[in-house]
Amino acid sequence: MELHHLINATTAEIQYLYLRDNIPWIVGCSWGKDSSCTLQLIWQAIAKLSPEQRHKNINVITTDTGVENPIIANFCRQSIQQLNAGAEKYLMPFKAHLLKPTIDNSFWVLSIGKGYARPTYRHRWCTPRLKIDPSDRFIKQHVSQYGESILTLGVRKDESIKRKTSIEKHQASALEQNLSPSSSLLNCTIYTPIADWTTNQVWQYLLQVENPWGGSNQQLFQIYRGATNSAECPLVVEENTTSCGKSRFGCYVCTVASSEHSLTSMIENSEKNEWLEPLLELREILANSNNSDRHLRLTTKGVQFHFNKVNSQINLEPTPGKYHQNFRTALLTRLLQAQKQIKTNAPKQYRDFELISLEELSQIRYLWLTYHHEIEDILPKIYQSVMEKEYSELAPERLVNKLDNDFWQTAKEIVDEPEAKLIASLLNVEAKHQAINQRQGIYQALNQQIKQQKISQESEIYLGYKSKQAKNIDKAASTICPKGLAPRREAVYHKGTMSFRIAFLKLTNRPIPKNKILRFQ
Repeated sequence: MELHHLINATTAEIQYLYLRDNIPWIVGCSWGKDSSCTLQLIWQAIAKLSPEQRHKNINVITTDTGVENPIIANFCRQSIQQLNAGAEKYLMPFKAHLLKPTIDNSFWVLSIGKGYARPTYRHRWCTPRLKIDPSDRFIKQHVSQYGESILTLGVRKDESIKRKTSIEKHQASALEQNLSPSSSLLNCTIYTPIADWTTNQVWQYLLQVENPWGGSNQQLFQIYRGATNSAECPLVVEENTTSCGKSRFGCYVCTVASSEHSLTSMIENSEKNEWLEPLLELREILANSNNSDRHLRLTTKGVQFHFNKVNSQINLEPTPGKYHQNFRTALLTRLLQAQKQIKTNAPKQYRDFELISLEELSQIRYLWLTYHHEIEDILPKIYQSVMEKEYSELAPERLVNKLDNDFWQTAKEIVDEPEAKLIASLLNVEAKHQAINQRQGIYQALNQQIKQQKISQESEIYLGYKSKQAKNIDKAASTICPKGLAPRREAVYHKGTMSFRIAFLKLTNRPIPKNKILRFQ
């Protein structure tokens, strides 16, 4: 279909769906090419209606994960301001919103504060917390207020085989063309007006039709071009050529993908973007983190173990848990250094860009003292050392660990660090239950801390109980050994520590038991 026929057909469909009922619309917009194309089509379709016909509001939502490429984040904020200004100027029923995850769910609070290990393909904890939850909260509030809503998305079958499969799956239950019920949001209908558009049609439309609210489609095109290898961006896709549609802008810390292609291309294609290099370094620190940077995962019964198939054998391995203190403090130090470098080296319009906010730093400090029960209050020292200015605490009343560092230094001289850490955790529990009406449950909380500390100490030295642990491993392995085979325990030495693994004398096609966790008693 020729482009002008496609535009006319899509415009007519948008107008029909908009006018036929009073269900309000929400447009999910990342300000990439597809969502920008969708939003511009909707704007132009509504603009052709009379003012009296523009009877319901259209909310445009964008999620800022807090770890976006600064160039993309700046473009999104600029586009939101332009859309809202254009809506006011032309009396259009559009309102753009910038959504953010809660502080508790910010990437740096979870990774540096709580110690969450880097996201992986199998454990992508970041996506629901940073992207999905903020938009879901907005949509659910909207639905509770109006009863239902239509969520418009700029997704296309042409993006990838996976996206095509997903769209066709939803179309199988479609109410009508490009309109299907949401599988996760109650009383929410998904509308995909450009599902059958190609990448070239999207770009041709954006570059041939002027942005109606005062934005710049040419600027968007240049961003995509800069994020493509060799800065090439042909619109006619031939064999062995790269379209602008292949550029994807993810979080600069993303370790799910093997590398951050768009950010790397931006830096390689222009010397003006060299100030972004510290962001790549942060990603590499996370990507290169390994089990030696993490504590062992603990349960109430002890260290948690899992089965792992490596080449031709099945291993029984301790399950790694959260990042330990040394890694978290090193990561925070490098993050603050990167923020300082950006403020010094970035172009003027990006120098106020924050990699981490004071609110996040306050939450990290709180978690270090009350969640990890760390002895020294070191975050202010790290901040002052890197930023060369005093750290200003936003919520000093939350800090329950009020004993100074001299006390902890003396405590560590009298007892070992695990015992000093236990003292800190018990004092935190006591401080949280200071009020008379909060005393209920204090003994259970104190006992829980003592029990948890006992497990923690045992986990640090469990490799020393070689004979006892070996018996437990042998016993555990026998419970999952395939019929007719015998388990063999092997000692593994790595960086001065010893662990055990289980190998079976013969392997069969029998699958490894899934989700079966062994714990030492």
